[in-house]
Amino acid sequence: MGEHPKACIRIDKQLRWWHEGGEILHPRLLEFLQKHLRYESNSGFFLEDKEGRVAVEVEDTPFLAHAVSIDGQGLAVRLPNGETRTLDSGSLRIGENGGLYAKVLPEGYEVRLSRQAHERLLQRHLTQKNGKFFLRLKDKLLPISTNPS
Repeated sequence: MGEHPKACIRIDKQLRWWHEGGEILHPRLLEFLQKHLRYESNSGFFLEDKEGRVAVEVEDTPFLAHAVSIDGQGLAVRLPNGETRTLDSGSLRIGENGGLYAKVLPEGYEVRLSRQAHERLLQRHLTQKNGKFFLRLKDKLLPISTNPS
């Protein structure tokens, strides 16, 4: 779909929403924005409703997953907008802030696990081998990159 009109909306690293320099705090407005946030690989994040689309600037990731579960041989997360999504387990990495990130399939954008979800997952499934870290899921060892990019 290409470019979307700019609207001076941004989501910072702490997942706070901003419009024209002011923080958006109203709970129902935030719920509406999260529900209508979309992603396309060729144009990034945008808000979409029946009126159209508006670009959203994202500093890190707009999604913090509070729940993670083992789904078959992989991982699944529940996003703040209510969607349950499968993660690309090969993309697991620890970011510069110490958070655990992974890409959502099939789109490829990243989500960050909440500290509670991160700790729960690692307590149950983390293993170390030859100085490297892995998640053990059933009979698979999934590497966790420590590269913060």
